[in-house]
Amino acid sequence: MKIKIVHLFLLTALLCFPFALNAQKQLARFEIYEKEIVRKDLKEPDSEVELMATFTESFNKQHFVKGFYTGNNIWKIRFSPSNPKKWKVHYQFTDSDQVYYDEFTGTQDSVVQPVEINPINTIWFKRAVYPYFVRGLKIRWESILNNDTDYFRQLKLQGFNFLCLDEITGKGVSLASGNYKEFDKLEPALHSLWKMGFGVMMPVTLFDPVQAPRGKREWDNYFSAFISRFGVYRNILFYIPDRIGESFISAVEKNMILASLLANNPYSHPVSVSSDLTQPVINRYVQFCYHPGSIQVLNEQTKMPVIAPLPDDNQQLIPNLCRMFTSGISAFIETSLVKDKLILNQVNGLWSFFESLPYFEMKPSTDIADRRYCLGRKDEEYILLAERKEKIRLNLGENYYRATWINPFNISDKRDAGTLTGSTELLTPSGSGCWLLHLSQKESGFPQGIHLSWTKKPENSLTVTWTTVSGSNPCLVRYKEKGAPVWNEQKGRSEKSPGRVYIHWAVIEGLKPATEYEYQVSADENIPNVFSKVYMSKTAPEGKNSSFTFSWITDTGLDGRLDNNATGTIRVLNEVLSEKPDFLLGGGDYAYANRDKRFRTRYDNFDRWFSQYQPALSQMPFMAQFGNHELYLDETFEDWAPYFKHPDGFRNNKHYSFDVGSIHFTSFCLVDYLPDQEELEWLDNDLAKAREKGQWIIVYHHEPIFAYGTSHASKPEITNVIYPIFRKHNIDISLYSHDQNYERTFPLRGDDAVNPGFSPTEGKVYKKGEGTIFMKVSPCGKKSEIGNIFPLFQQSPPFMAVRDRTAHHLAIFSMQEGNKLEVRIYNVPEDDSPKYLIDRFIIVR
Repeated sequence: MKIKIVHLFLLTALLCFPFALNAQKQLARFEIYEKEIVRKDLKEPDSEVELMATFTESFNKQHFVKGFYTGNNIWKIRFSPSNPKKWKVHYQFTDSDQVYYDEFTGTQDSVVQPVEINPINTIWFKRAVYPYFVRGLKIRWESILNNDTDYFRQLKLQGFNFLCLDEITGKGVSLASGNYKEFDKLEPALHSLWKMGFGVMMPVTLFDPVQAPRGKREWDNYFSAFISRFGVYRNILFYIPDRIGESFISAVEKNMILASLLANNPYSHPVSVSSDLTQPVINRYVQFCYHPGSIQVLNEQTKMPVIAPLPDDNQQLIPNLCRMFTSGISAFIETSLVKDKLILNQVNGLWSFFESLPYFEMKPSTDIADRRYCLGRKDEEYILLAERKEKIRLNLGENYYRATWINPFNISDKRDAGTLTGSTELLTPSGSGCWLLHLSQKESGFPQGIHLSWTKKPENSLTVTWTTVSGSNPCLVRYKEKGAPVWNEQKGRSEKSPGRVYIHWAVIEGLKPATEYEYQVSADENIPNVFSKVYMSKTAPEGKNSSFTFSWITDTGLDGRLDNNATGTIRVLNEVLSEKPDFLLGGGDYAYANRDKRFRTRYDNFDRWFSQYQPALSQMPFMAQFGNHELYLDETFEDWAPYFKHPDGFRNNKHYSFDVGSIHFTSFCLVDYLPDQEELEWLDNDLAKAREKGQWIIVYHHEPIFAYGTSHASKPEITNVIYPIFRKHNIDISLYSHDQNYERTFPLRGDDAVNPGFSPTEGKVYKKGEGTIFMKVSPCGKKSEIGNIFPLFQQSPPFMAVRDRTAHHLAIFSMQEGNKLEVRIYNVPEDDSPKYLIDRFIIVR
């Protein structure tokens, strides 16, 4: 209860007391925040007195840690920041009312990237936004106690990234002795290993058996001292071994030790208890399985990572490594094997191959073959092990896969097994008695990333774009009116993308307005005369009095991100499919290559995004705009532009416009900086032409004009220039995103962006021409990178009609007979609960 009271006091202090006015400290490269406090009245550590600290990051997220005693009346607080932002610190002793204050700023190099469980596929690890493939080695304690940095560097050069510390206890270090200098023996090596990027798995029972804690109280005190010192190294995984000295630990004792460890683990280091896979996991708090001695070559625990030694058997070493990987086990090797260069080269070759796969999304699978050793990502990629010369029976359904045999003893020995589909049998190659079979749909030559747009008149045309792995593609689209007996063909063009794939596209013209069409696209020539499945789409209606619907997708992200930040991507996509709008507008920030590091290259991010959105984009023309992530955050306009086929516009179609029915849509590239004079003139002229025709005008762009969230608020230098242009032409709606929440103004009038004129109408029916509505509809799947939240709001200006930051958002626009535009905004929760309406307004002519 005492600790909880202190936490409450510190929270109150955070809100009520200012910080000290000393200069703010910035952590240097590989520096940990550390603070010393002298208490001369406490001669020895008092188990009844604790030093408690609260570290507060952006958005007031708090972390509670304990201090520790170092001798000579000195106590210390240590902390490793989880991000390079400004941090505030409050700390006090539990027997005192005095509160101390401090603050510091982390740097990118002072952030200790933790080794964590992949939240999307929990049999693998991650570090921050990167998948973490374990290349493990069992290491001797002598190297740790001596801080043998030359040896550590050698291991790094040999390809290792993860060290498993021997579980032998009391060998040169005894942390339960009460001698605080014992902790100093481990500190230098742990710091060195952090700087070198190693993950470390260490036992928590580092003491002589005779000094082992007895009972929960002593274990709590031990772990409090242990974690307060070493917890700052977030690259550490902890495990409770099977024994202390020669004495085995009972299941009851393990439960007690585990509970004590978890209660004193504010950094949430992954924790394991050594036990056999065939035994029940001790309890639900164990986060990975570690088997230091037993030979495990088949994963029977597929809900968490398994780390086990590679059997020390030169004859079966490579087959065992294949068995372990293809059943989802992370392997480490014994130190003795490092001296054998041939074995080390073979192991590294296999590790490099496995690491090149999307293993972090793969699980043990039996959906294409009833085999013990098979990892797969359903309908996309598989890796199977064949242990002897045999026939492998596969059931691939309607999917096509490129099949490759790989010799695990020599990874460069790869043998093409062709492109496969349906039910088939393969005979393993001769030679090695152990082969890996790799199946990849992406490499098959079958069409991927199929999406539609308009480059000509929307009522009479469709532009179809798709990708394959080869430029040897007939580049044909077969199409026909829905239900017609005869297919037509349209020849297209191909070009190499900036990445690995080839982009193919064809423009189909001469179509009927508001008519449904079926179409297929061609596969590569290695699977001749094969087309994709049949897709359906509809041309736009013709005439100013036509009716249609459209939607808006932006700030989407890719499902399955390792930071678990794309919580609504599939939810919003499914809601779009449910609503079935006629076409889609895109507001940018799609794949987030700079924050989603699951893939080998950023182009693989792009391919995944088009694959993810293919269910919608293959039936709804998509008119995309670009966000800051498409222009300069590990991505460029030149990367993305070939994928998006748009009408002729300005600056390589960065800006363009098109008409559907009575609405003129202007897609304007507005990102972070004010456009140059030529771009502003293009915008002014485009809007002037539409206004002369008396059209409805919707301008969509990424950068907000009026936005008051804490993630990406609007910039006055942009608003003060763009707002007068929009008002000059009295556009109807300015639609944007970027700030990851929802805000919508009343219709604004006048030219003053600081104090625009408006009428705070209680109803939600507006007359066309009475002003411009500015609306930020975001996110459509991915929360803000700043804090992984829906951003907080600043104070609301009086002209803001509606705002929301509780969910993802979906906008549905309905034009009715050219005279009434209805707009509905839905909240799409992160969980499985139904979407619900939060805003609805109508503009009538």
